[in-house]
Amino acid sequence: MTSTLVHNIGQLVTNDPQHDGSKLGLINEAALLIEDGVVAWAGPNADAPTHHIKHRFDAKGRAVIPGFVDSHTHMIFAGDRSAEFRARMLGETYGAGGIAHTVEKTRAASNQLLRSNAESLFQEAHSSGTTTIECKSGYGLSVEDERRSLEIAQNFTSETTFLGAHVVPVEYKRNPKDYVELVAGPMLDAVLPFAKWIDVFCDKGAFTVDDARTILKAGMAKGLLPRLHANQLHDGLGIRLGVELGAASVDHVSHVSEKDIEALSTSNTVATLLPGQSFQLARPIPMYAHFLKPALLLPLPPIAIQEVLTQQICPSSLQLRSEKCIFRQSKHYGRRLWVEQKRCDVKILDIFLKGHVPISRY
Repeated sequence: MTSTLVHNIGQLVTNDPQHDGSKLGLINEAALLIEDGVVAWAGPNADAPTHHIKHRFDAKGRAVIPGFVDSHTHMIFAGDRSAEFRARMLGETYGAGGIAHTVEKTRAASNQLLRSNAESLFQEAHSSGTTTIECKSGYGLSVEDERRSLEIAQNFTSETTFLGAHVVPVEYKRNPKDYVELVAGPMLDAVLPFAKWIDVFCDKGAFTVDDARTILKAGMAKGLLPRLHANQLHDGLGIRLGVELGAASVDHVSHVSEKDIEALSTSNTVATLLPGQSFQLARPIPMYAHFLKPALLLPLPPIAIQEVLTQQICPSSLQLRSEKCIFRQSKHYGRRLWVEQKRCDVKILDIFLKGHVPISRY
């Protein structure tokens, strides 16, 4: 058995309220014991185990927090969307049109270029405290390009998602049903060795509820686990489709009705807000408060918050306290990927938490 004791921790975030009554479960002057990759013990530094410890790491008074979980990324692509971004800043409306530009660049890119770009993005995420990362395909939209995208992604994470149903590519615009058949048939078969999850962009300008159901069921029949892009651009039935199929999550959910929240509140499907994406697209940021309105009548639906950027966005734009941002980017995001909660992925930071707000030591 491999054991590591992290000691002299200034503040330890456990996400267990039994320690201080807060969601973060703070322990000051703490220690953490890791055995074979899982949390074996956490508590005051003075009470730390001393026997049979193979490795020791002195945190030197720094804060230790659970690693963030990013369960919605698109890291296998080429090119950029600077022209699209400029157009949005000039007032043009986003309608998923920029995906086609990225598909064109990705198809033309070499495996080496795609791998190098992904490696850089994964390293950046890790340096920001994200230790578990999901990665989607979705910028190939052909059998070979979706296959190679997921084969590359599998080099960096086991949480790989087949998103052949991102949008209908240009060559199938006149025959979208043919593309649905391709995704649910030959393309699905080609990516199976490299994918764990299956996803569909169910929204206006992308895929209908019926087509999304067809594709998701085809993937589920072959062992892939469902998730869904839903209600990002418009109101629709995407959220309720996710609940119907027992999806791990429905993502974006910028447009939510009371019926959607009622469906979520009686399910195990997590609603994943992506405020960083809304911020980038200059669209209204989904309000956390929308999910709280029926709380007196319904159980609160499980919600996760995405991206380290949201440590700045959440308190001001989502009306969500800083400690809830940290909690939902770690514990609730783990639910989004059905990750074992005791697995020990942590980040050591040169900060402490004062009033549950991160404050630099220097």
